[in-house]
Amino acid sequence: MATNRITSNQGPSPYASFYLDCDVIQTDTAGMRWLLRAYLRMSKGSSSSYGGSGFQSVQGAPGEIARYPRSPFLPSGITSWTQGPYDWWVPANGSGFWSGTSTTYPLGMQLSYGNVQTTAYGSIQLSQIATTPPAPKPLGVTNITQTSAQYSFSSQGLGGGTFLRWEAQWSTSPTFATGSSPIVTSSGTSNFTDLPPGTKVYFRSRGVNSLGAGAWSQIISATTLPSGARVGVGGAFPIASTAIGTAGGFVPAQILIGKGGVFVTPA
Repeated sequence: MATNRITSNQGPSPYASFYLDCDVIQTDTAGMRWLLRAYLRMSKGSSSSYGGSGFQSVQGAPGEIARYPRSPFLPSGITSWTQGPYDWWVPANGSGFWSGTSTTYPLGMQLSYGNVQTTAYGSIQLSQIATTPPAPKPLGVTNITQTSAQYSFSSQGLGGGTFLRWEAQWSTSPTFATGSSPIVTSSGTSNFTDLPPGTKVYFRSRGVNSLGAGAWSQIISATTLPSGARVGVGGAFPIASTAIGTAGGFVPAQILIGKGGVFVTPA
């Protein structure tokens, strides 16, 4: 008999006992999922019968997993059956639980024949899958200056261990052949300083729990502003210049020095 059993007794005529037996038969750590196996069973007295059609089914989350229909549903001479196995995968979330922080997976056995329209409920325990944190999702780089930028990311789960910290890193190499030491951040935003001006900079992040460091996120990039004064134009920052209006136009400004009654360009 399986570890987890749901029972439904129906009568008085025909009197029959129905069972749903279910177990976890595999935990796929790499795939972050559990494989469940269920059997549908029935036991009744040989003298009782129900000649109409009906079904017995396995109910899980989010709905029906399998159905065993019969017509007639409970014929004379049939005292028992075992149907299955019915196998299905239950995926874990990024924290190693099947839903939220729950390890209790709901089960149900539905019966439908004649005046019997009922579902018996139960559950099965799915142990948390212990993993390092999955790679975070990069959101973008903002507040860019010549030497600083703000990198943002969001969690995709904390893994199955005790969560310790987030780490973020920048590099001028798209492969991170060289890079800064990872900085520790407790949220999804990291402020980087001492970046090289006028340079394309790459950013990534990861989570660390008691099982170790998780995978790095996808890499995103941004270019710091070049050195010198800049004026914002249409989201870009070109080099600033000074011009003087003359005759309806603008010409580059010049600095002249008076000498002997005239103005000459300074040497």
